[in-house]
Amino acid sequence: MANITLNILIVGLGGQGVIFASDIIAQIFINKNLVVKKSEIHGLSQRGGPVASHLRVGKQIFSPVIPKGEVDFLLAVDEKEGQSWKNNLRTNGTYLTAKKNLTKENPNSKLVNIFLVSQLFKTLPKNYFTKNKITQKDIMEQLQKKLKDKTALAKNIEIVNKIFSDQK
Repeated sequence: MANITLNILIVGLGGQGVIFASDIIAQIFINKNLVVKKSEIHGLSQRGGPVASHLRVGKQIFSPVIPKGEVDFLLAVDEKEGQSWKNNLRTNGTYLTAKKNLTKENPNSKLVNIFLVSQLFKTLPKNYFTKNKITQKDIMEQLQKKLKDKTALAKNIEIVNKIFSDQK
C-alpha cells in the first residue's frame, strides 16, 4: 500500500468535546495498528474559545499538523468555527457540521461531537486503511473506556446506534 494519509480536522469551542472526539478517533485508528499524529490548539478553550484538533492517520506520518488545503474531513462541532476552517478542505473534502445535526430528534448539543465521530466512521469508505470496516462497536468500546457516568454513556451510545442505523 502506498503511503496514504487521512487528514481529519475537528473544530469547535471550549467545552464542546473537540478533544474528547479527537481522542476517540485516534484510539480507534491506533487499535487498528495505524500511526496517528495529533496536534491541538486550545488556548482559551476553558472559556469557550476556539479549539482545533488535527489528526493524521496512515502508515507513516512525519508532521502532526495538516497542511492548508489537505483536510479530508472537517468535523465542525461549532458552525462558525467550521466556516472559518473550511478553506483548509481538499477540493473533494467532506464537511460534517453540527448545524445539520441539531434536530428535534437530537436536541442535545453536548452530543454533537459523538454524532460527528459516528458520521465520520459511517462515511469512510469500506476497509479504509484497515482489513475490517470501523463499526459502531469500535466507537462504543472507546466510549465505555472513557465515560464513567452511566447516563452520559447511555446517551452517547444511543447517538452512535442512531447514526449507524440510519440509511446513508
